[in-house]
Amino acid sequence: QKPVKRIRRSEEAFGIMSEAALRLQTNRPKSRRAVRALKDKAPKVIEDAKKQVLLRGTKTSPTMNQILKDLNKLKQPHSVLLPRRVEKRPFEDFESVAFLSDKNDCSLFAFCSHTKKRPNNLIFGRLFDFQLLDMYEFGVDDATYLSTEAFEGVVDPTSVAPSDKSFVHGSKPGLLFQGEAFQNDMILKDLKPFLIDFFNGEPIKKMNLITFEHVLVFTAVNLDEVATDKQEEYKLNPKQGNIMLLLRHYKIEYQRSSHNKLPFVHLKEIGPSMDLRLRRFEKGNDEVRQMSQKSVHKNTLLLNKKPKKKNVFLDKVLNERRGKIYIQQSDQNLDKLKTKKMKPLRDRDRSKNPYKNTPKKKKNSNNKKVRIKTNQL
Repeated sequence: QKPVKRIRRSEEAFGIMSEAALRLQTNRPKSRRAVRALKDKAPKVIEDAKKQVLLRGTKTSPTMNQILKDLNKLKQPHSVLLPRRVEKRPFEDFESVAFLSDKNDCSLFAFCSHTKKRPNNLIFGRLFDFQLLDMYEFGVDDATYLSTEAFEGVVDPTSVAPSDKSFVHGSKPGLLFQGEAFQNDMILKDLKPFLIDFFNGEPIKKMNLITFEHVLVFTAVNLDEVATDKQEEYKLNPKQGNIMLLLRHYKIEYQRSSHNKLPFVHLKEIGPSMDLRLRRFEKGNDEVRQMSQKSVHKNTLLLNKKPKKKNVFLDKVLNERRGKIYIQQSDQNLDKLKTKKMKPLRDRDRSKNPYKNTPKKKKNSNNKKVRIKTNQL
């Protein structure tokens, strides 16, 4: 019953009841493996790193297949690349995407397709309780796209040599947003927290700068603010979309500098490099968005809540209050301290044992020669 109570506390913190938590309380599975799987799916006070599932439509171009491989490398080990193709598109029917996300326990998804109407189509989305929260559709510029394989010396992330090593799988990337459009445009204002949530990685409180290995740079460009001669020079067509998002991935290299303590930071591009055009977007129900914002607000209040009593702290993992008790040194006599001891560890006075000096009786032997010698016949 203890695990059930712990799940109820986390549910009170979230203010909702997910399907996994309801099943744990009402129809609890018999096997321990199934119980552990449901506990992983149930809401938690401190969330795990969000996983993504990568899906392909009925038709995909070689560029889109390579983009899925690059996204899989970028989000490893919190990424699942499915080989099967999905017939229904997320904007038309979202049930297939929700089913595959629930099956693989992923709250993020990326869907790629290639059609005549929408060539090189890429959709990013996120879910809350396996319901649509929001998703954005982009068009990838095939002429300017560069994969990680196009850059030399950064193909093998597991290499020991620093010149060949790009970044460690599972390392947290830095996120850099530049461009006034992230503050002026209403759509990009909502897109910025979406990209932070998608590429953030595992949540941590502190980070050593030496382990800071790579950074993702997002540059927002509004083509209405770009001059016409610059649009012709860089072959930018505003008819395909006014908002353009440039995604670049850099490796951080620390080099010698004139400063005594701080090194010189050099950025080396390692790919992928994508130019994205925002085509359309869709947001989930207001109830789902309110529940997601309510859960985040309650979690922050619960984790940042200071205890009133002295030497009392909040265990963030188990969501329980714990305290410390200080005893004076004179009272810490371990000889008089009463503790529970096992039978072999007890100090027994063997002089009080009545059977100590009594001789042991010899058992009758089954061997005939021994019985004749000991007069047992």
